[in-house]
Amino acid sequence: MDERDWYTYGSAVPEVARSAVRYRPLIPGVAEEAPGEQNQLPRSVRRTRTRYRLSARAVVVGAAIVLGLGYAYLWLQLELTSRGFELERLESQLAEELQVNEWLGQQLEQARSLERVEKVAREQLGMVDEPVLQFVAATRR
Repeated sequence: MDERDWYTYGSAVPEVARSAVRYRPLIPGVAEEAPGEQNQLPRSVRRTRTRYRLSARAVVVGAAIVLGLGYAYLWLQLELTSRGFELERLESQLAEELQVNEWLGQQLEQARSLERVEKVAREQLGMVDEPVLQFVAATRR
């Protein structure tokens, strides 16, 4: 038997040890061999194990992709966190501005009140109430 017929990549088991192992066919419809028989399936029917080796370039490209995805994920998390802090800051600033706006509204309402206008007119402008004139009607009798 030729060495190529039984050798599979990575197998260093001698032929004697292989013949002692019972073979279970991988193809349906093919009968199992009796103990002690050697499997002599045609090469086209036998299923060989194919091993794939990754080249160094494939490993480097794969690692670069994984690292790139990891950095992208971390960057997105950092952006999300910083935007959350900025949102909290803007919400607190909005609350402060609303308070100031309410206070200014109250000040404007007080400035437009009639009591305030009268007080400013009397104290700052020196205005006085119009004197009350009483007329007495003279009647002839």
